[in-house]
Amino acid sequence: MTIRTVRLGLAVGHGTGRELVAVFERVIQTLAKQYSVNFEFVRSSSIYHSYHTLTVSGEDKNLITHIADETTKDAIDYQQFCENAAGSGIAAIFRTAIHAQSLYLVRQHLQAAKVEHFSLGEGNALLMVRDEAQGFYAGDNTYSADQLSITRTTSFSKPVFDRIIRFALDRAAENWGPENVPKKVTMAYKFHLFDGVFQAWEPQWKAQFGIDFNFIQPDTLNRSLMANGVQGRCIIIAGNEYADVIQPVFLNWFGQSTPETMYAENVYLRPDVNGLSEYQTVHGSADAIADKSLVNPFATIRAAAAILERHAGGKGIQKLTEQAIQSLLQRKLTTPDQGGSLKTEETVDHFLQAIANPTQSIASTSTTASGDLQAFLGLKSALVVIDFQNDFISGNPSPAMAGVVNNVPRAVDFARANNRPVIFVRFLGNTTYQSPSWKHRDAILQKPEKCVEGTWGAEFGPGVKVQPGERVFDKKALLDPFLVPEFTAYLEEQGFEHLVLAGLFSDVCIDSTARTAFQKGLRVTVVEDCTTALHSKQADHLQFMTKLYGARVSKLTELVGMAA
Repeated sequence: MTIRTVRLGLAVGHGTGRELVAVFERVIQTLAKQYSVNFEFVRSSSIYHSYHTLTVSGEDKNLITHIADETTKDAIDYQQFCENAAGSGIAAIFRTAIHAQSLYLVRQHLQAAKVEHFSLGEGNALLMVRDEAQGFYAGDNTYSADQLSITRTTSFSKPVFDRIIRFALDRAAENWGPENVPKKVTMAYKFHLFDGVFQAWEPQWKAQFGIDFNFIQPDTLNRSLMANGVQGRCIIIAGNEYADVIQPVFLNWFGQSTPETMYAENVYLRPDVNGLSEYQTVHGSADAIADKSLVNPFATIRAAAAILERHAGGKGIQKLTEQAIQSLLQRKLTTPDQGGSLKTEETVDHFLQAIANPTQSIASTSTTASGDLQAFLGLKSALVVIDFQNDFISGNPSPAMAGVVNNVPRAVDFARANNRPVIFVRFLGNTTYQSPSWKHRDAILQKPEKCVEGTWGAEFGPGVKVQPGERVFDKKALLDPFLVPEFTAYLEEQGFEHLVLAGLFSDVCIDSTARTAFQKGLRVTVVEDCTTALHSKQADHLQFMTKLYGARVSKLTELVGMAA
């Protein structure tokens, strides 16, 4: 068997950098064996500053001058390392966290873009491209003579925008296929401060790229995403002033994750290094826990899997990695920050065991599951999507609703992919369907009709379309679908034993459904990030359902792990 050698760059920062690069080397070499790949590592000769080491090392000096000097030294060194890597055929670089100011000087000079892809189910997906080459993050500092004021000079350039747009379209074609590249790109910048240059450049971009552009203020984009989620395949190119702040929110909304557990890919676009990819943990240097073996290794593990799949032919390794990580989370075989009690190296040991024996890992997850989870495994189950409708979504905008809008389509997509039936329940609030008591309540509280039959408000929310063969049951001014005889009859005919509930609202119709299901002998799981409460605190009401109905409360990622 021929072993193929792939060269990778490694750059290490202070803090937990040494621990994580050791994790990276061990994991990627182990995973690569099944693909007949061996990695040759080319290391930067420097250990780069974290912000903590910069400030500590300058305590006896003029701190401003010291940090400026050391920042420039690190930037020059790391930029040279990247340029040499691009010129010598290195496939990609893995880098641990380093001081942001040095890093952004390199990103400015090498014209970097950060790319993140979120698959949201039902044909919905988001490609987020962060402009790291321009703007405030990529500026230069000057000081007054007394060092009592600082001026940061930033710039934006059409040639750089050209490269970023071209990169975004190429990556979209790679991810989704050329035929599925959107015909419009959204650009989220404070463009109102640019004297109309976007509008002046727009005709040239349309002619150059053959697409339309949607220029949008970041706050307007946030409101749109909270109200409507991501519909279809979307490309967003965003200024880093916005994108850096919104990234943890996007990870939560679209990726069911946190910065502590995820990696990111930066791609350098300057022509002489064009295409060089650099992978990093999203989390910082975590100096406070350095050398204590407490750092969470999952971001580094995911980066290793991504590099192996993208740059070394390791097809399918990212999916296997996710399944293994989910199995560890189910069994709390993690570092303390995720509810476990293991050291970094012990977590890596369990990960490599899980990915080497995926069937055994899943069986272990089942046998070590808590009693409530054991009671649900193996039951005939269906996903029931309740009242996920436009009137309810648009009438209650919030970060929690934004999460529901993005997660429900993923739950539906996941159920279908795993051959689990999906049942839809729709509320119709027409006055003609309302009982006298319902009409009285609405009159007293001055409640308007909601989800009137035949209107947009009654339609299912963004990202969800009923497929042929899937059942839809209408509740005509009812809270509980079990009051619809056809719904009850269908569940009995199909022999369902377990209902997985998603939709709106957890303290109204989700609760009504869970209550009757419990009384009819069915087990219930409520997917907590696929619902939100209307009148009460969600956490309290979910706990109430657990105590009263024996409902299991689960996150979407846990359900994915159960089915892995």
